[in-house]
Amino acid sequence: SRDRHRLTRTDTDVFGRTYLPHYFENVSAAFHTDIDEMLGWPSRHLFVVHGPREHAKSSRARARLLQRLLGGEIRYWLFCSEHLNLATRHLEAFKAELTDNRRIGTDYACNVLKWDETGGTLRVRVKVRATGKTHTFQLEAISYGRPAKGRLYMSRRPEGCLVDDFENTRTSRNERIGWEKLIWLKQELYPAVTGPILWLGNTGHEASAMYQAMLDLHGGDDDALRAFLRAGSVPGTVGARAERSEPSNGLERVEEDVEPQEPDSDAGQVEMSCCSYRADTVTAAGTVYLWPERFPPSWYASMRATMNDALYEGEMNGFPIRVGRYFKAEWFGDGFDELPSGEMSWYLWLDPAFGKTESACYKAIALVATDRHTHFVVDAWMRQTDPLSDAIDWMYDAFERYPDLLSGGYENDFGQDNRLERDFQDAEERRGYPLPVSGQPNKGRDKARIESLQPLASTGRIRFPRRMKPDVKTLYNQLLSYPDGFVDGPDALESAINRNRVTAASRPYYKSVGSQRRYATAHVRR
Repeated sequence: SRDRHRLTRTDTDVFGRTYLPHYFENVSAAFHTDIDEMLGWPSRHLFVVHGPREHAKSSRARARLLQRLLGGEIRYWLFCSEHLNLATRHLEAFKAELTDNRRIGTDYACNVLKWDETGGTLRVRVKVRATGKTHTFQLEAISYGRPAKGRLYMSRRPEGCLVDDFENTRTSRNERIGWEKLIWLKQELYPAVTGPILWLGNTGHEASAMYQAMLDLHGGDDDALRAFLRAGSVPGTVGARAERSEPSNGLERVEEDVEPQEPDSDAGQVEMSCCSYRADTVTAAGTVYLWPERFPPSWYASMRATMNDALYEGEMNGFPIRVGRYFKAEWFGDGFDELPSGEMSWYLWLDPAFGKTESACYKAIALVATDRHTHFVVDAWMRQTDPLSDAIDWMYDAFERYPDLLSGGYENDFGQDNRLERDFQDAEERRGYPLPVSGQPNKGRDKARIESLQPLASTGRIRFPRRMKPDVKTLYNQLLSYPDGFVDGPDALESAINRNRVTAASRPYYKSVGSQRRYATAHVRR
């Protein structure tokens, strides 16, 4: 009807509850109106927006775009992701609503003229039943690194772009990749459009493209950026600030010179803004949550407990844990003087390296014991210039020195197993018996493995001796300085702790006869 058409043209909440009730089951969050404002921005502008996971950033953006597409306000729009298939998912969502949503079909006659799932193109003709007017729009999916400039639909250039799923866990931890992505957005995507670019994501990590974009907006002043991120942006105020010329409370606006990569680029200056919406913010009056209409305080507390503080602060609050402070000294307490009584499981792990210079990676051995709750760092061996034969000799001595140590392992990635096999065989001939250790691969990236220790450390479940030997102190310092500097000690510690959790159920490696050990070669696995 004409009344329904009039009411849904400008109010996204009314539009969503009328045509998309499956997305609008809860009262909208205040920051959702900011997304509406950004997508309706009248000029070319790059909005860099952090928002916590599961807070309907993408869904709200698609609802606002669908409202403008059906109303004929947008005729040509881009969707950009790290990979083309991720960007194409947005087009699939639009196609499904336009062809299968009966509510939309009641007021809008939609005819799909072109659907290229492989290339990422959707063209639709829309007839607005309330007015009888007809228009056509085209949506295109593009991926990072692909050409964006020069795109045309009829005589139109893209009127804007939604950038979503632009980083993953791996690439967001690579500073070089993050910076290259930011440059691509500024020099390739920005000149290709005539309207707003809304970049949705999570600040997550200090190396991420989004963090670097916000840092760039703050003139490279990391302290200023972190003060901004700590405070967060005030939801629901972008529209109120739209007429202001000065930066204000979370919408930082700058214009900066960018040298185009191509001489025909008309980018000139890049106008950018950044917003960071925190999942929860502690104020003098109590904790303020970003979407209390949908999520109770217990949900936020559960997410923090599940993700751990570091991940929660980065991905939900847009405040990455600072470099060098991922693990805090106070988490480890004063240290232990002796292990608790009762049954303990022990494990030793070698992270080998083959360099012999002062700048080489460390050859790292971590020896841990656990009572199934707390993990005690009993001993360690951390050297750069010493040969691997010394590391293996130290392992032999450790098995003799600690009678409860039953098994261990070493990393055999990248073909190291063959080389280490010879080293262990040489040591076996010298000592007269084999070590009860096995070569095992380490799955996943070392940073992801090391950071998995954060929940244990933050809850006091990793303990170091009160009086540390020099090598244990080296491991401890590497952990505190992570991710700066060497990570070999923390990597070995993570492997020892996690493998120690599963060793108690099967201990086939040796049997003790009096005070003398006898090792059964048949049980030794390499």
